[in-house]
Amino acid sequence: MKNLSLVALLVVVGCTSQQAINAQYAGESLTTVISDLGPPDEANALSDGKTEYIWRDAATEDGINSCYKRILTDGGGKIEKASYTDGRGPC
Repeated sequence: MKNLSLVALLVVVGCTSQQAINAQYAGESLTTVISDLGPPDEANALSDGKTEYIWRDAATEDGINSCYKRILTDGGGKIEKASYTDGRGPC
């Protein structure tokens, strides 16, 4: 039962951090995120005209933490979605 409670707590915390980063940046311009986080580690143009930007923590680069910040912008640099992900789903 303790393990089930721990899993439930981790899911709630994960969802809360997803909502927090999206609430912080959705609708803002990319320059706002760059001001907060510095330049992105990656920028990928998507086929639909949008761009995804990725910020990795130092621990991620060392292979300790697989989660990173992903910011999705429309064609004009306005943020549509911000999230923590490991590339397969939310963290």
